[in-house]
Amino acid sequence: MSVSRPAQADERPAHFVQSLERGFQILRAFDREHPSMTVSEVAGRTGLTRGTAQRFLLTLVDLGYAEHDGKRFGLRPKVLDLGFAYLASNDVWDTVEPFVEEVVNELNESCTVGVLDWPDIVYVCRVQAHRVVNAALSVGSRVPANASSLGRVLLAYLDPQVLDRYLLDTPLPARTRHTITNPRELRKALNEVRKNGWALGDQEYEEGVRSVSVPLRNRQGSVIAAIKVVAPTSRATKEEMIRRFLPVLRQAAERANEALRAR
Repeated sequence: MSVSRPAQADERPAHFVQSLERGFQILRAFDREHPSMTVSEVAGRTGLTRGTAQRFLLTLVDLGYAEHDGKRFGLRPKVLDLGFAYLASNDVWDTVEPFVEEVVNELNESCTVGVLDWPDIVYVCRVQAHRVVNAALSVGSRVPANASSLGRVLLAYLDPQVLDRYLLDTPLPARTRHTITNPRELRKALNEVRKNGWALGDQEYEEGVRSVSVPLRNRQGSVIAAIKVVAPTSRATKEEMIRRFLPVLRQAAERANEALRAR
């Protein structure tokens, strides 16, 4: 699997526009824990000077992507246009969604498709079961790749040189006490994923939640995404995830792969 990663400061080409990078830094500073911030708070989260942060924030207000109440800044719904433009321009996920729904109908548990957006997983398709596990996660949500069975599938099929760089340079945040944060242990887990063709997640991202994931492939056979089904630990043991959930997920993934190959 080939994937692009952000260029480091010493690798940036002559055409690189730093001001555009800073604008996206400002947008990404806002999240669930920081829905509104002062200029100083934004500067602290981005590493920009207070004056630079203020100019970018006021420009985002002028463009309709942010709002300002005189003291604090927050994002406006127009920001969603940036994410949905990707979904609208890439109808591959429309092709996959019926097979995601099949998994939900069969298992009555939520099912998600994610892609690698260095160094995270981004959800591009998600169908919630009636028995919701985590309503806070939806299309567009970002999850650290090391803390997700989706992530381990996608990392496992990276080009070896790219994977080496990931393990060498990328922080591996701990979401729970179960998250793999040691590069050597993660590499061992990824070798198992390549060997088995699937990844089992056991409470790495959220306590009390398990998942199992398998890859999705394009016409050339390259891994372009991963699909997972999740269940609370109270409803599924690790053995049950492998025995009952994995065959359903694999069947749906193979049908999705056939549809992707026919595109």
